[in-house]
Amino acid sequence: MNRTFLGCTLGLILGVMTLLSAFTLLQTDGERFVNTFNAGVSVTIYSLAYRSAKLRYLGLVPPTRIRYVTEWVGVVLTTVLVFGRNDVLNAIATDPLPAFMMPVWGLVAYFTMSFRRSPVARSRDDSLRPK
Repeated sequence: MNRTFLGCTLGLILGVMTLLSAFTLLQTDGERFVNTFNAGVSVTIYSLAYRSAKLRYLGLVPPTRIRYVTEWVGVVLTTVLVFGRNDVLNAIATDPLPAFMMPVWGLVAYFTMSFRRSPVARSRDDSLRPK
């Protein structure tokens, strides 16, 4: 079994399942619906951005400008969606898992992968060093 993309695949599954489960709360609890919906959207988009960054890191796709811009637009818009609410502190206090922990988990995972130096770049730099 290839485990290269296991984390982002699990993140995508978790994000989509959270997003779908938010719609069961639509009629009963509006506040939990918003928290769960935001968590589902954020984990899904952060997982897609993480996968894109990992593909760049492994050298499977070229690091193009459109890829960087798409990742950053998704991350910034999702962060604003989650943390730009008027009642964000109340949401974190009352329902911390979907309102805070899941989006922060996605952000940390994306930034960890995004700022790593790829083995392709390292080998290229090592070959340019004088011996």
